Amino acid sequence: MATCWPSWPTRSHVSPASRKEYRDRTPAAFRDAIIAAGTPEPLAAILADADAGAAAEALHDDRGMLGRLIGRPTTPLRDAVATALREAVTTASHDGHPDQA
Repeated sequence: MATCWPSWPTRSHVSPASRKEYRDRTPAAFRDAIIAAGTPEPLAAILADADAGAAAEALHDDRGMLGRLIGRPTTPLRDAVATALREAVTTASHDGHPDQA
């Protein structure tokens, strides 16, 4: 079963780390989904537009500006996703939910 996420982090980062198939949504489909989940329409439009920009690498910066701003090296998204998934599995297995591990 495929799960829908905003487009920018999906196939290249989330799918390999989670070993699940994710499919991208169009900006309109993403907007409609978050409206259906209760997000106010104006905010949903802003989030869908921001997601589309991120998918087009509008946030890409290979000059290290974010690292200088926060005072430490940045973590690649693929590494952050893999770590978060490992920690979620560990937490689930310790909480007595082995079916989620």
